[in-house]
Amino acid sequence: MPVRSVHRAFAAAFTALILLPIGALLYEGFSGEAEGISAGHLWGLGADTLILAGSVALAGALIGAACALTVALFDFPGRGILQWALAIPLTVPAYVLGYVFVALAETPHGRTWLPGFREHWGIFLVLAASLYPYSYLFVRSVMGARERGQIDAARALGTAPVQVLGRVIAPRIRRALLAAGAVIFVEVVADLGTVAVFNYDTLTTGIFQAWHGMFSFQAAVQLGSLLLLIAAVLIGLEAALVPSKGSEESRTLEHPHLRLGRGAGWTVSALLWTWLGLISAAPLLQLLVWGLGQIDHIGEWLGVFTATAVLAVLSALILTGCALLLVWGAVRRCDRVSAAAVRLGLLGYGIPGAVLAVGLLIALGPLGLIGSLAGLLAAYLIRFSGPLLRLLEGPVHQLGTLHEEAAQVLGEPRVMRRIALPLLRGPLLLGAVLALIEVVKEMPMTLILRPLGWDTLAVKLYGLTVEGEWQAAALPALLLLLLGALPMWLLQWSQRRSEWLPVRSL
Repeated sequence: MPVRSVHRAFAAAFTALILLPIGALLYEGFSGEAEGISAGHLWGLGADTLILAGSVALAGALIGAACALTVALFDFPGRGILQWALAIPLTVPAYVLGYVFVALAETPHGRTWLPGFREHWGIFLVLAASLYPYSYLFVRSVMGARERGQIDAARALGTAPVQVLGRVIAPRIRRALLAAGAVIFVEVVADLGTVAVFNYDTLTTGIFQAWHGMFSFQAAVQLGSLLLLIAAVLIGLEAALVPSKGSEESRTLEHPHLRLGRGAGWTVSALLWTWLGLISAAPLLQLLVWGLGQIDHIGEWLGVFTATAVLAVLSALILTGCALLLVWGAVRRCDRVSAAAVRLGLLGYGIPGAVLAVGLLIALGPLGLIGSLAGLLAAYLIRFSGPLLRLLEGPVHQLGTLHEEAAQVLGEPRVMRRIALPLLRGPLLLGAVLALIEVVKEMPMTLILRPLGWDTLAVKLYGLTVEGEWQAAALPALLLLLLGALPMWLLQWSQRRSEWLPVRSL
């Protein structure tokens, strides 16, 4: 079979896989009437969801960008450690951070010494602290030696610092910043564990309340359809605001980091370490204190740890391979079906896990795939392909004419193996690590679709936190953090060793 036909057939199958649950959800959602959900309650859930997601996306994007620009442009004490340590919170599920902060904020008498923490600003702080690394990684990846050289040139010409920020830095990071904001927005909308810890009602919690509380599957489907429409609008706005970029040369001259003065350097370092200590070190220490009291039960969790690791590694390999095939067909083979599948994959990432699970229950139920490993892997493929597709588009574009020239001599398969894969090693590794972390942390979709008896650390952890068993949840939380931190450490080690920038074009 010709190579183009292989790419086209795979893209068509991927497209069908995504459209199946979306079509089933929309059909069921608007074909009947839901009982128990008033229009006022629906509008209230929608408003609360949008306010929380919008505010967290804005704060997370700005915090991440500030951290990324600081470590990418300036040299100061501790920068070498901070440049990878600032990404660590990405490995911590927001609901773990949430229940630890709630416990730390409570007095022995059950009251809080932080007024309004559990009712108002606590959930905003926790979600922003947990999700800002998306913006940090995205912005950090587009700020390198070339950008430092442009800033040096602008300053040499007498350009004021504020003008450098507006004319040089802002245009360079705008695309990454908007993409990160969209990812954070979607993550907040899809969140179930953190909002449960803080008793904050959103459309996602409404789905579970309608399903398990009112026993109204139709109401859950209609709420899911509304979330699906919100995701589609968000993806459309992002596509309009962040136009696709073509090939971009990545060769850069060496420009050293801008050295800060002694006082300024230590001040910046202290601020970053304080921020990291508050959102990472303090919760980790509390988990360790609780976990030491549960260390005798660690044997009970090794089976769940192994099941989670196997599922995450298998999913990461499938996701990375499928994303590469789709992007290669769309970019290098100029296949329209593959290009459409890539765009549709971005929509798949915008679907909250609970909504996608409901759609798959409708679509795959008659096929007997619900409650099977194949059904769960299909759900992961739909849900988490988007970031990998976006991640690989730029690097595949950057292969330039090298691919066409080599293909005439070696043939397409050998080009992929001998030339493309080594050149794409950095982005592929980053994509695999991000996919693994996403699967490790994913909870709502796994909770609904997992095979019988196949519990993951995230699912077990959610059950314990909902019941208020915070000390019992410490040990699985630490194991989950370990499972997420190991690949992140390997990624940073590989990045420092090979000195590749993960993403030159998002």
